[in-house]
Amino acid sequence: MYDHQTMGCRHRPSTVIILVVASASVASACGSGAPSLLWSDYTRTCGAASDCTPIAVATECECPLCNNAAINQVDIKSYNDARAQYEAACKGSPCTAIACAAVTAYCDNGTCQVH
Repeated sequence: MYDHQTMGCRHRPSTVIILVVASASVASACGSGAPSLLWSDYTRTCGAASDCTPIAVATECECPLCNNAAINQVDIKSYNDARAQYEAACKGSPCTAIACAAVTAYCDNGTCQVH
């Protein structure tokens, strides 16, 4: 499981076991082979809210993939390319009908964030 607050992985053994049993193609978030979209891969610095755009970060196939972080607009093409690869890798993963909450990107002390 990805912990957005610490930008790291937390494992719950029962979750990992369920993932391994449920599908060999969906590995643990911190294991090899799991698709990911990492906040740390993109420019997060900003001078104003207009520099920032919301994105979704994930370290395993998540559905729906909701915006939960923000990056600088300069990296949006790279992010969109990575997201397309992530979505292709996760195609066929179980999905629940949960709507994503709307988020707004802003600049907080020089770092893009969402609220």
